[in-house]
Amino acid sequence: MKSDSVLNRKQFVRMGVAALGGCLFPAISWGESSDALAPSKGDSLAGLAADAQGAGTPFLFRGTRETRKIALTFDDGPSPGVTEPVLDALEKNGAKATFFMIGRRVKSSPDLAKRVHSAGHEIANHSYTHPVLGKMSDEQVRQELQLCQETISGTVGITPTWFRPPYGSFRTSQGALTKAQKLGVVIWSVDPRDWARPGADVITRRVLGGSCGGDIILCHDLHAQTAHAAPSMIEGLVKKGYQLVTLSELILG
Repeated sequence: MKSDSVLNRKQFVRMGVAALGGCLFPAISWGESSDALAPSKGDSLAGLAADAQGAGTPFLFRGTRETRKIALTFDDGPSPGVTEPVLDALEKNGAKATFFMIGRRVKSSPDLAKRVHSAGHEIANHSYTHPVLGKMSDEQVRQELQLCQETISGTVGITPTWFRPPYGSFRTSQGALTKAQKLGVVIWSVDPRDWARPGADVITRRVLGGSCGGDIILCHDLHAQTAHAAPSMIEGLVKKGYQLVTLSELILG
């Protein structure tokens, strides 16, 4: 088993997990898959290894299945013209979300970042320039994390507690760098592939058909199709009886 692996869209966990309140924290050994990334709808922690502590830095894929809460997350913003309609759809449905923001986008659209925060949504770290961190040196990664933290803190007045690596690319040994910034590493359990821009109807169908309690849904407030899908996607989840909450509320209660 390799001691240091890289996580990306084409990989998924092959070994045990560490359970914290039923949340799924895959550990360090990764295997190839055609498109699977995280446990599928209806999966269970039963029978999986209970102790991955000390095996490496765990990555959070989802919350407990013992809930009707779902964390809807948006990456790559803030994006003028896209983030606003997403915020409007969330407000209309009384829903909250977590926005993994790119530092340089926060710098270029500070008022929009502030609007996300003032609306009660959670803001998280998505690096400063959105590089492939798994191919970078520790010092380069440290700078990406720190610059994003400082930009969000200086602009919005809060310090993020969650981090999502761009493209899902992150070496397990780099976990020490996120720990130093007091950041938890978050991946996702549902990917409607809105980044491929398959159409708003397809994005909505994938989200509504593939999500259940405890899921962390990956979307991007970067593409117009995601903004167009947001109203039906969010309303559909609420009508199915799910409560859309921030990542911290899903995981920490």
